[in-house]
Amino acid sequence: MALTALGLALLSALSRATIQVVNKKILSEVASSRPVAVLNALGAGLLLLFLPSFGNAGFPEVGDWWSVPTGAVWLLLFISLLNVPVLFCNFGSLKGSEVSLITPLNALQPTIVLAVAMIVPGEFPGIWGCAGLVVIALGFFVFSAPPREFKRGIGSYFSIAASLLRIRDVRIGLLGMALGGIAVPFHKLAALQTSSTFAPAVMCLVSGAIGCFMTKRVQWQLFG
Repeated sequence: MALTALGLALLSALSRATIQVVNKKILSEVASSRPVAVLNALGAGLLLLFLPSFGNAGFPEVGDWWSVPTGAVWLLLFISLLNVPVLFCNFGSLKGSEVSLITPLNALQPTIVLAVAMIVPGEFPGIWGCAGLVVIALGFFVFSAPPREFKRGIGSYFSIAASLLRIRDVRIGLLGMALGGIAVPFHKLAALQTSSTFAPAVMCLVSGAIGCFMTKRVQWQLFG
């Protein structure tokens, strides 16, 4: 079981890295990042919506659609609306900076998820969970900062953070990461109300549709 979980985690990381590199290649050839973000969301939503049909899972049985605020409709609406700025921030920052600089920002997301999860589902990490967050934070600095910054010792971490925050695309990426982290515990609640594929499918489709209406016609001239 543990090896299966590890294998799935590694496969997920490899898939995400591949998608990021492909998206960066596409973004480098287009005038605006918004159409790419919208198409990613709509494509993922359609895939997740029809994926369960291959396993005959069908439409999920939902016991509570309308109760406020924990009904499936309200949870799905909330995470969908929150995912719109997440999409635009993530793809906007990826277009403006190197993928090796922007992608490690997501390593900080578990700290946001942890803070929100302690309030919403009421989940608290153990000692190993806290230790893991420290390792993640250190890893973020290692992968995001130039090697010369580490020659000045521990104090260099503050200068690294300051230098990164001066980069506009990093600030945009951090905003997208933070909003995405806030949404994660609500993703879980929505998935528990519906299913692990239906909730993200609705989120991607709704946020993609909203993003489509927010994207100007000129921005759809992808290779213009």
